[in-house]
Amino acid sequence: MEDMFFVGIPDATELRRQLLSNSKTAIGILRDYEEYSELRAEKLSAVIQLKKKVDEIIVLNRRIKNLLPKVPDYKPRQVHHAPKQQQSKPVKNIKHHTDILEEQLSKIEKRLKALE
Repeated sequence: MEDMFFVGIPDATELRRQLLSNSKTAIGILRDYEEYSELRAEKLSAVIQLKKKVDEIIVLNRRIKNLLPKVPDYKPRQVHHAPKQQQSKPVKNIKHHTDILEEQLSKIEKRLKALE
């Protein structure tokens, strides 16, 4: 019989625990990759179906254009009006969004101080 050679492994239980943990992580990564591959295949299938539908719509659109009666292009006449005098409108006191936000922020800070 051949000479057997044994090597002692310090803290063998911890080593087994780490190996199992790493195996679990690797299996999880493989599962996630498989889900990703399936999702990618579904996306590709959906894109192909969408392309077929768009092509079908284009064909049907051409058919309907050919069935409709021909109408000459309509170009509206340009009517020249005398320019109207713009009436000046009174400027209203409008608060900007930043002003409103600052007011709300100050109210919130006051409430926080009251809670302290």
